[in-house]
Amino acid sequence: MYLTQKHPSAAISIGGNQARESAQEETVRQNVYVLKEIENVLEDYPEHPYQAAFSIDELREQLVAHVLHHIPYRYSILGKAQELATDPKEPYRSKSERMCLDVLIRGSILHLLRENADWISRHIQRLENSGRNTLETFSSTGITTH
Repeated sequence: MYLTQKHPSAAISIGGNQARESAQEETVRQNVYVLKEIENVLEDYPEHPYQAAFSIDELREQLVAHVLHHIPYRYSILGKAQELATDPKEPYRSKSERMCLDVLIRGSILHLLRENADWISRHIQRLENSGRNTLETFSSTGITTH
């Protein structure tokens, strides 16, 4: 899942769709903010099993999709560009909104770990075994790693 921010010139509207384009840009900014928050929350967790599990691309994508799916689109009812958040770095204005996002991310992490526990365990074991085989190969050739 890749999110890219539109070039600022894309906000120019010919057919009067500037409000919709502004709302789309706001959604992209909100999604980027959510991605950063997911990274920040994951840093709070220990390396094993949390960070190791979510270093797997498929599971990381599931986490992002799960969180974004459960965030209500805040501006769908408003429909007016001037009512959008003015600070693109922090689309969640209130402390309670930021806390709700944090709780949602942490709940999503636990949910996905629980739902995928067997698959994660096998995948991490496979990665650890391939890492050991690489170290054994280096050791047998006399190459030391530090």
